[in-house]
Amino acid sequence: MLNENILILDINLVFAEILKENLNMCGFNRVFLSTQHDLLANVLCSHHFKFIFIDVETIKNGQEEIDQFNACRELETVAILIHWEYTEEVVHLMKKYQAKRFIKKPYDMNLITEILNPAIL
Repeated sequence: MLNENILILDINLVFAEILKENLNMCGFNRVFLSTQHDLLANVLCSHHFKFIFIDVETIKNGQEEIDQFNACRELETVAILIHWEYTEEVVHLMKKYQAKRFIKKPYDMNLITEILNPAIL
């Protein structure tokens, strides 16, 4: 099992659970979910995250909390935005949150594995 902590920020629990299950099948057993913005500070302070998957809708529904969370994010943490389509808004948010990649829903696990590959090796 891989020991990297991964955080999924998604207000849609169904998609968050699907991603978590797929990550578990890839060997990542330390995957955390957060659908409630008010819990982000507690989660961030209690764990170091190598990867954070952030859903665009989650950002829209909790902009202030996500901004505070992002300000506290460790520099080596890799942010990955997730959404249904690649839009101008996504491009803007990728710059704002210094996201390294974008993944379209529903998830392409081959792409996710490619992104996480350095942690797998």
